[in-house]
Amino acid sequence: TQGIATMLAARRIVLVATGASKASAVARLLSGQVDPSLPASALSTHPDTVVVVDDDAHYLIGAR
Repeated sequence: TQGIATMLAARRIVLVATGASKASAVARLLSGQVDPSLPASALSTHPDTVVVVDDDAHYLIGAR
């Protein structure tokens, strides 16, 4: 199991999210606000984070 602190120590983070059930979490992650109820939101503070999503996980964020 990786903790958030361990992930933030990485040179690059690649997060992959698939499916409509992840759409809300992806939208919250990309809002740029760190939210303790969504630990992955801390990844938005990392200078080299790549987020890869499919169409279903993307539908709440439009064409960002």
